Amino acid sequence: MSTDIDLIQGRISCAGSLSEPEGRALFQTLEKWVQSHSSSSDRPMIVDLQQVTQIDSMAGAWLLRAMELAKKSGVEVQLQGMQGQTGEFLNLIAPLIERPVPQPARPVGFFEQIGQTAMDGLTEFKEAIGLLIEVIYWTLLAPFEKKRPRWNAILDEIFEMGVRAIPIVVLINYLLGLIISLMSAAQLRQFGADRYVADLVVIAFTRELAPIMTAIVIAARSGAAIAAELATMKVQEEVDALKSMGFEVTHFLISPKMTALTIALPCLTFLAMIAGVGGGAHVGKFLLDINMSIWIEQTLGSFVISDLFLGLSKSILFAVIIAFVGCHNGLRVQGGARGVGLSTTRAVVMDILLIICTDLVFTAFDYVM
Repeated sequence: MSTDIDLIQGRISCAGSLSEPEGRALFQTLEKWVQSHSSSSDRPMIVDLQQVTQIDSMAGAWLLRAMELAKKSGVEVQLQGMQGQTGEFLNLIAPLIERPVPQPARPVGFFEQIGQTAMDGLTEFKEAIGLLIEVIYWTLLAPFEKKRPRWNAILDEIFEMGVRAIPIVVLINYLLGLIISLMSAAQLRQFGADRYVADLVVIAFTRELAPIMTAIVIAARSGAAIAAELATMKVQEEVDALKSMGFEVTHFLISPKMTALTIALPCLTFLAMIAGVGGGAHVGKFLLDINMSIWIEQTLGSFVISDLFLGLSKSILFAVIIAFVGCHNGLRVQGGARGVGLSTTRAVVMDILLIICTDLVFTAFDYVM
């Protein structure tokens, strides 16, 4: 390549074949001219390529870099004489040369953030109501219209979300029974009322602790799994593929999970009650030296069937919340792998919050009644 540099007229003439070394030299020439003329001259720098017979990608990359440098410095660079293959190649990369410089995002005001959050919440609420209506139809109404539930899928989900969760649920509630017994015994011993630890344990676990602790464990275990599974399917476009094949997503994916968890969670809660009371009994027997017959007598005397029904009723509603929130957040995923993680985290946080709020409503209503 031969170059003819005229600093007075601001013109660079190139001839021959442009490859990586010549492109680098051209960039350095333009860089020096831009640095010395960016604030002293309004005239453009002209690059004459009329005599160029060939240009490769590396030379084009250097030319692109030079154009971007000039544009950032406020200096105009004009390409002239683009012909033949050189012209075709430069026309191919011209959109990259002419792309606009991204403008920084305008800062969002405080009230705009509040309004956007409110609109996002309203949109999500509408989506949740629509999904809830579909779930109610496919779970409760469709079976009466000869649309058979997917029993095989339901049984598989019961095994995954119920049977496999038995060890961790029983262990956590057993340990919690030990903790509650030890804490209450430390206080009741001051009044010589050690035997009433049994009353406290059975009431606490049948009404409150077993339902809420089991629900939180299942929310962290199965609720996260539901959200992650559906979010992954959504990201990989498997949900769209099912729709294109004529499958109803709610019937095929969501309804079995909802039905299975509604069956499994009350059973797990019942086992949690037994485990918690058993943990308390072990403390009474081996640490408090309470006769086992007295402990059983106190336990049976404090046990009320309505407390059992209250705890199981809570667990049914908790199951609906966990399954629905997991499915809702899984189907609303945006982005790739990061979106899956965010949806899963959001589902677990929403599950725990709604479980505690629902339990508060149950407790307040029971207190008033």
